[in-house]
Amino acid sequence: NDIMSTTTSETVSFPSNGDQASGYLVRPASGRGPGVLVLQEWWGLDPSIKVMADRLGEAGFVALVPDLYRGELAAHNEVDKAGELMNAMPIDRAARD
Repeated sequence: NDIMSTTTSETVSFPSNGDQASGYLVRPASGRGPGVLVLQEWWGLDPSIKVMADRLGEAGFVALVPDLYRGELAAHNEVDKAGELMNAMPIDRAARD
């Protein structure tokens, strides 16, 4: 990311009620700060939501964006695909993640 000198970002895996989930984690330069959960738009964990998390990291927050679609993405011109991904997402799993 472009803010790499002041933040650290990585894709992380974490246990989620007997399953594994992943997400994009950003830490400020200090390595610590208040935590913020950032929820993706219906496109999935795309570059624009990562930029938002990066900005929060630059502002001193630890930001986590869970990948609720488990690696699936829709481009911003793929409205039908985004709708399909959102409708196929198990709500109970997303709430646990």
